Amino acid sequence: MSPVPPATATGSLEVSIVIGTLDRCDILERAIRSILDQDCAPSRYEIVVVDNGSKDRTRAVVEEICATASNVRYVVEPKLGLSNARNKGIAEARCDVVGFFDDDGTADPGWLNTMLEVFRKEPDAGAVGGLIKVGWPAEQPHWMPMSLQGYYAGCDYGPERRYLRFPDYPYGPNMMIRKSLLNAIGGFRDAVGPKGQNSMSAGEQDLFQRLYEHPIKVIYEPSAVVHHWVPASRATRKWLLKRAYRHGFSNTRMVHTRANATRLTWVRRLIQSASKSAIAAVAGSLAYLGRRPAPIVTSRIANMMYWAGIARGSLDGVIRGAVLTSSPGSGRGELSAS
Repeated sequence: MSPVPPATATGSLEVSIVIGTLDRCDILERAIRSILDQDCAPSRYEIVVVDNGSKDRTRAVVEEICATASNVRYVVEPKLGLSNARNKGIAEARCDVVGFFDDDGTADPGWLNTMLEVFRKEPDAGAVGGLIKVGWPAEQPHWMPMSLQGYYAGCDYGPERRYLRFPDYPYGPNMMIRKSLLNAIGGFRDAVGPKGQNSMSAGEQDLFQRLYEHPIKVIYEPSAVVHHWVPASRATRKWLLKRAYRHGFSNTRMVHTRANATRLTWVRRLIQSASKSAIAAVAGSLAYLGRRPAPIVTSRIANMMYWAGIARGSLDGVIRGAVLTSSPGSGRGELSAS
């Protein structure tokens, strides 16, 4: 484990950048280097790499970087889940502003300076996010609709800086949030978000839904650019459709996290989502039989899978009569009887 920089060096620190990682040392180094290569003095930021239980050479890779970069730290969070890794990073962060980055991302050289400049110009900003461009292993698949690039962490709210309101929010690979606000809401909930190979989602969506319940200014800055790289194994329609299903299932868990939902609520949700999934299936079939462009077919089938995921999550509620609840400020969810 790398030593913490001397306390005397923290005066100029402005942001702690948290990278949660699990068994991806082959791409993790690229992500860290892209931050270290920023047009920004190293004294202004620290990188906190949170190992979420890697069995590969992750620790060795990070410690090799630490040997020459004193602003990089390696910490461990054994409890599986990206939300848990991020919460560990928040706890370890030494700055009032906490940035989040992914181990499969890279940042343009001016990214960090641009993000920090937004906070400097608008000191009352609570969170800032930037443009995320999807990087494909080759060219973008011909069947890929632009509207679904969010499933690959693509985030584009237009060419101009703007303020965001829910349901719009920054995405995980390119966002910075004040630590005080994160602590006030208990950080990320471990009931949502990826866990190992389980591609659950809605971690950031749930986080910002709770942040927006407080007075908060959220800014989108398109000139702060991060690239999120897609491995070949995920550049398939099969992965995309599975991701759409998981998105729906995750949203069901998130929606009922703090609700006292009865079985009747779950039944209504199940009927509604199953109906929408069936309608989307018909629309997808008609698009395919009508030889519509491949992105349209993909979009409609993905919509079917999304609603099927919501139906599956609602079925759990019907069977178990349970909802996700969380004690205030804990950031953690568990099943309890409704």
